[in-house]
Amino acid sequence: MHPFIDLACVEKFTAFLLTELRAAGGFTFEPRTLRFVRGEDVWAVSLPGLGLTLDAEPTVRVLQDFFARNAAAFARRGTHAGGWHDVRHGNYYLDISVLVHSLREAIALAAAFGQLAVTNLQTLETVYVESAAVAA
Repeated sequence: MHPFIDLACVEKFTAFLLTELRAAGGFTFEPRTLRFVRGEDVWAVSLPGLGLTLDAEPTVRVLQDFFARNAAAFARRGTHAGGWHDVRHGNYYLDISVLVHSLREAIALAAAFGQLAVTNLQTLETVYVESAAVAA
């Protein structure tokens, strides 16, 4: 997380992320600046081996632990923190993702990374990798 944020701010920020998860089905932000990515025509693709899959909504503590455990990855330029609820399977995902501009590139990366789906942050459309492979 941002180096100048105190514990009370962290508590409020992670509680806000849970609100976003419930209301919008997910969130994506750049941890170095805390800038949320909304309304941009980009696709979020999770990086392999760094995510967390949950069968219940994450708690504030789970979010804080996830961010602390992945601080080095979040410090890299171009990485984003994401969380989303997969209504198809009922799981919740916390991940470290990169943003790309084309669906084709997003699907190719997601397939190479063994990821379930990609999401467009402008339209909030989720495209499952197996569905895209069938359509191609």
